[in-house]
Amino acid sequence: MNIQAEIIVYANSHLAVGFGGGYYHLGNEGTVKVQGVLSGVPFDSESTYKPSLSVIPLFVNLHYLAKLGSKLDLNIFAGPLFQVVQFNFTNGSTMSISSVTQTLTYRSSKTTLGGQAGLGLNFKIFKGVALVVEGCYRYAKISNLMGNWAVIGNSASGPINKSSAEYYLWAYNDTSGGGYPRIDYFNNKGPTGGSVSGARKADINLSGITATGGIKFSF
Repeated sequence: MNIQAEIIVYANSHLAVGFGGGYYHLGNEGTVKVQGVLSGVPFDSESTYKPSLSVIPLFVNLHYLAKLGSKLDLNIFAGPLFQVVQFNFTNGSTMSISSVTQTLTYRSSKTTLGGQAGLGLNFKIFKGVALVVEGCYRYAKISNLMGNWAVIGNSASGPINKSSAEYYLWAYNDTSGGGYPRIDYFNNKGPTGGSVSGARKADINLSGITATGGIKFSF
């Protein structure tokens, strides 16, 4: 869901400047169940992953408007974009070995600069009111994401309580068992070990196309 509003100030019948903002939210949930053998001991494990992003985009657009008919206008616009991003991640997991039950949480806020461009159609219903349909491409990438990380739970050997206010989101390749890509949370030094390769601080790419429909009021 993408919600936004914009105040447009006209210089003349073709050129205008718009000041706007909005809100959108992205989220997902997945569960992984594993059965295997670790050091000769059979085990079961289950993990539930819940990443989510909340974004407030703020923007300034330069608009060019052209008439396509008595009631239809074409609106072409582009401008800089400033986004406030909140990234949340929750991972609850259980493992039969050592009776581990724990929840990992990660919270990080970041601002990013980008740009956007698009076009829209304005269909006049009556004086001062028009239906608007827009398509917009936004470019925005978040790098060097740092936040609060914590793991809280219990195991057969006692309570689990770990935390850090300066953990980063890392991407890397795990070469054990044939090799596969992973993401996880570490300090500024990142993941280490003989089975780690290609470690890098992960980016979150928010670039993409949005479609918006709404109502335009002219005063």
